[in-house]
Amino acid sequence: MKSTDESALLKERIELLQILQTEQLFVLKEQARKTYSSLQPVAMLKATIHELTSMPEVKSDLLDGALNITTFLLSKNNILNLFQKPIKKGLIKLLQFIIRKPE
Repeated sequence: MKSTDESALLKERIELLQILQTEQLFVLKEQARKTYSSLQPVAMLKATIHELTSMPEVKSDLLDGALNITTFLLSKNNILNLFQKPIKKGLIKLLQFIIRKPE
């Protein structure tokens, strides 16, 4: 009778270990998939850009650059040539003031 209890206990422990092994294998495969996808160049580039743009000083610099480019394009664009020169100069000065606003 003692050996049957021990045998049943042993079978139960083997089944539990097999379940545990299956779960750990699943977790390991999932981690390997995540690691592989994070090491791809596009993913690394996206992560770097996301990290850089989340910094407040970089966001400010990007916004300033975008406004500078917009001002340049608008000042060279024919749309603003429809306005008279004083109005055009005033708009450009206003945009430049907005870009270079004191922080």
